Amino acid sequence: MYYKLSDIKKINIPEGYYMPTALLKDSKFKQVRLEAKLAYAAILNTAIRNGKEDDEGYLYVISNDPMNVELLHLIANKKVDQDKIDGYLNELESFDLIEKKGNSIYFNNSKGIL
Repeated sequence: MYYKLSDIKKINIPEGYYMPTALLKDSKFKQVRLEAKLAYAAILNTAIRNGKEDDEGYLYVISNDPMNVELLHLIANKKVDQDKIDGYLNELESFDLIEKKGNSIYFNNSKGIL
């Protein structure tokens, strides 16, 4: 299933942004490109700051939220645009880390990221 807004509120966010260490250290994410991992972190940080809660209490963010691009630019220290974000979202979805439902992005909690 998905993370709930209450799960995200438990994260101790350092100054700057939060990067789940599991994405970098866990071998089950070895095949995920670094850029996609950074995009996951950017989108997660958007969720921490601007996340919405659906009727069932699940956390989601809007895929075209400008904060996604802004945070990925900050985290990756390179120019990004919505097209790049969309490509990274497709990769993250192929690894079952997120699920896109229309314009909403949900975070799969079965992978043990947080």
